[in-house]
This record gives sequence, C-alpha cells and structure tokens, in this order.
Amino acid sequence: MTDKKPRSKHFGTTDAATSTTLRSLLSALERIAPKRLAEPWDNVGLLVGHADAPLTAVGCCLDLTENVVDEALKRGANAIVCHHPVIFHKLSCLRTDEPLGHLLSLCLKHDLAILAAHTNLDAAQGGLNDELARLLGITVQKPLIPREGEPGCGLGRVGEIAPCPARDFLNHAATVLKLREGRLIGDEQRLVRKLAWCSGAGADFIPQAAREGVDLYLTGDVKYHDAMLARDLGLCVADLSHFGTEWPVADLLARRIQQEFSKKSNSLPVFAISTEADPARGIIFQALLDNLEKA
Repeated sequence: MTDKKPRSKHFGTTDAATSTTLRSLLSALERIAPKRLAEPWDNVGLLVGHADAPLTAVGCCLDLTENVVDEALKRGANAIVCHHPVIFHKLSCLRTDEPLGHLLSLCLKHDLAILAAHTNLDAAQGGLNDELARLLGITVQKPLIPREGEPGCGLGRVGEIAPCPARDFLNHAATVLKLREGRLIGDEQRLVRKLAWCSGAGADFIPQAAREGVDLYLTGDVKYHDAMLARDLGLCVADLSHFGTEWPVADLLARRIQQEFSKKSNSLPVFAISTEADPARGIIFQALLDNLEKA
C-alpha cells in the first residue's frame, strides 16, 4: 500500500509555533480576501504546491510569467501569490512544450507554490477596488455590485471626488496609475463629482453604473459595442486598460500579507514582483499615431 502522507524528508519537521507554512499563507489570504467572495467561475486559493510546505519568502504579482518566476526565485521566494489564476480553465493535459505546461513545470521543478486571490480580492473590503480609491483620492460610498449578506463587499465601487472636469481627473488618474494610454467615451469637459469604477474588465457593469447616475465610470477592456451602449446611455466611460487598473495589486498583496504575518509575530520576507509590464501596450501603434500627427 502506498503511503499518501507527506514525507518529512521533503517538507522537513515543522513546528507550528516557530515555522511559517503555506497553510499560514492561505489563512492570511482568507482573512484578506475570503474565498466565499470569489465568483462561482473563478479559481482561487492554492493552485500549485503542498499546504504544509515551509515558506522562505513570498512574491506577489498580477500575472504569473517566466520573468516573474525568475525574479521570485532570485529573491529567495518559494511561493507566489498572483491576482490572475494561472490555472483557470480545466486542464486536459500538461504539455511542457506549450506555454502553460512549461510555466507550471518550472514551478514544480523549483518547488515554487502558486496561489491566487482574484475576484475575492476585487470584492473584499480593503481589496483592489478600495486600493484604487485610495490611490486616486476617491471617497468610497458603496459597492457597485453588492454581495448579498456581505456588507461593504462586492464588485466595483461607487464614490465621490471634489468636482472637476473629466479631463482633469483622468490626467490625475494617468499620472497615479502610470498610464501610457487610455480611451474616453463621452464629454471630456463633463463635471465629475460622483463616479463608479471596477478594476480589470468591468464593461459588463456599464448598465449598473448608468443606473447609479454617476458622472464617470472607470474600468478596462471596453469593447466597441460596450462603448456604443455607454454612449446610448449617456454615460461617460474611461477605459484605463486591464493592466492599468490592476497592476497596483502586487503592492497591495505584499503590504496586506506582511501586515497579517506581523500580527502573528511571524517574520517572513514578502515583496511585490517588479518585472511586470502591460502585454498590450501598443508601443508600435502609438508610434504610428505620433508619426501621423507630425505629417
């Protein structure tokens, strides 16, 4: 009969009073962003690794890439907390000659655990949407899509700023979020006092934002027909890109996880991965536009 219990020679003999394990990290994440807040289609929690493996350090990121893995290993981490789950759809095979299989094989080869906090972190109080409010100086009023039975939690937020033209506020947002580009549907001179926002791809919530009577809705991944709907509803929408509205998640996760461990008197290096970049930056296209303007 095969012994399915973890071998002590692999995980070491750990003392719960003195050691920090992946299970401790999972508990910290549960306090930060409870799994019950995740959307039914999402895949959060421990995706790669063993819950009782000891931790050395934790890296935090938006997306798991080979560059992210390299930086995490160089900085001594054996766990990475991502916002976007690297395993999202069901796997029918694990081919190491394909991108996802290769990436997962690297993690397994180096005993690198992978965890995800996605829509549960978007919805949680103190999560990504509240972090955007903090960075942009918005006073939060309520969730845009409230979660029943969870006061203050839900996708997106509704809030207020000191009145200013949409153009001025978007210039402020571009500076804070380090945006290279963005799109505005609507009047750039519209006076903005009440606004809504949703990190990542929140175009599906354009009707809800319109019903809230906001002056401006901030999100990413706004498609052609989304823009038409916003125009027809008379809603001013700013597409700040998926990456642009979510890259602060690495710093947020690192800060919150470190705070949770500090409460438990656990000393553990936790850091934000610094090598991430927007994969859809459109550098060549922007160069073409610049050339057209000069012509």
